[in-house]
Amino acid sequence: MEKQLAEQLVRKLHALDGSMGDVMELIEQISDEDEKGPFRVGLGGVMRGVYADLMRPILRQYPELAPSKDYPFKFGGKDAS
Repeated sequence: MEKQLAEQLVRKLHALDGSMGDVMELIEQISDEDEKGPFRVGLGGVMRGVYADLMRPILRQYPELAPSKDYPFKFGGKDAS
């Protein structure tokens, strides 16, 4: 993948963090725990997918594009999973 495209994808994917945080805040307002659970699980799956399937492959190729130094861990070398 070209670096310019990777940069754009990382910016867009990182921007999703705020929106997903907003969704989690709304989910937490559901008073019925049995009803809340599936929403939490669903959002957790979305968050894992964004990171594991989309962000991680990009950051393995371009670790310098990570939004912060340890986001969410070091990429490349022994520290990458």
